Amino acid sequence: MKKRSIIVLISVLVCLLVMGGCGGQNVTLDTEAAAETLTALDIFDEPLEKMDNDVARKLYQVEEDTVKNMAVYTGTAAVVDEVSVWEAKDAAAATKIEEAIKSRIESQKTSYASYRPEEVPKLENAVTVRRGNYVVFCVSKDSGQASAAIEALWQSNNSK
Repeated sequence: MKKRSIIVLISVLVCLLVMGGCGGQNVTLDTEAAAETLTALDIFDEPLEKMDNDVARKLYQVEEDTVKNMAVYTGTAAVVDEVSVWEAKDAAAATKIEEAIKSRIESQKTSYASYRPEEVPKLENAVTVRRGNYVVFCVSKDSGQASAAIEALWQSNNSK
């Protein structure tokens, strides 16, 4: 299964590199492709499903006018596994999204502490990375692999 995940990751990264071949000084990321790449990794306890953008904005308490593009994937209520990739309209909006993610983590910790305490360590090790106006958030059972995959996304989308 890990071999399949690595092959999928490499394939998607190659596609992203080819499509993003006109890299420059600005940080760019295709939010949907990035989220799909992350959800394809074998680091989640169950398959993640795409969430409607309006529902996701309400869940994160993010105003529509702060977001240019976004993709949010979650598991069932039995797990905290989640991927969200955000393109904010500007730096101030990206900061608001980061704050919303922190609030989401704390809310989830509170909810799962008594419901499914074995899920809380995933939240404690959640990965949030911001570059420019983009914010990537991943809750999984392997934060190291998530971090490496997110870094690979940045590099493949922003290299010449």
